[in-house]
Amino acid sequence: MSRDGESLDDVYRSSEEDGQFDLAYFVGDYSELFAIMGVFAALAVYISQSKTGTTPDFSLMRSVGFVSSFGLSLLMYLLIYSKLAEKLGGWPALYRTHIRVENGLLVVFSFLSAMLMGSLTSLLLEREPAFFMILLVAAVFLTYVISFRVLRTTSSFIPDDELSRAAVLLVSSCAILLITEALYTQFVSSFQMTTVWELSLSTPLLVAANIAALVIAVIRSLAMYAVVISALYAPVALYRRYR
Repeated sequence: MSRDGESLDDVYRSSEEDGQFDLAYFVGDYSELFAIMGVFAALAVYISQSKTGTTPDFSLMRSVGFVSSFGLSLLMYLLIYSKLAEKLGGWPALYRTHIRVENGLLVVFSFLSAMLMGSLTSLLLEREPAFFMILLVAAVFLTYVISFRVLRTTSSFIPDDELSRAAVLLVSSCAILLITEALYTQFVSSFQMTTVWELSLSTPLLVAANIAALVIAVIRSLAMYAVVISALYAPVALYRRYR
């Protein structure tokens, strides 16, 4: 949507400069994101009102669906405001737009929408097992992503020949196994590992210990895999060098 032939960027930037923010253009420009946010919120409400199964697993998965839907709705909300800040020229410009008297409608809109998102967030936290299940899955996913990112970055510093790469991979993987074992023994082993049903926000140290144990287990599994691969590949690389 544009106004008098102006581009969207010009509309927003001129609004920020003259102090007047057009809330109607804001909602119209991001109507698709608002619609997607509403779909996820409606899906969460539908899931929360569905019939409960007789098994704990069914109840947990229903809670996971509820938390995921509301989480996606919250993500759309953050995306809308990040796009708005980008259009206005940054978060400071967005802040300045909100503190101007003539933008009262925007202030009310932002306040009420923030209150709504806050209430939805409190609903998420009430479903602690599902919240912790998603948190643990996210920790595993991030561990894999960061591990492969580190491996890709450090690989540029390793010599190109196959034997050197196999040797470096073997030594570094063994070192990672020793370090993670020491970390687990020193900091994590004193805590009792539990299921998501027994985790609670009232025991943050236990939650952190469970996440740390899971992250360490993922790193150790990757390191063990690297040890096996490098140990099997080293003789092949050695044969290719000296044949």
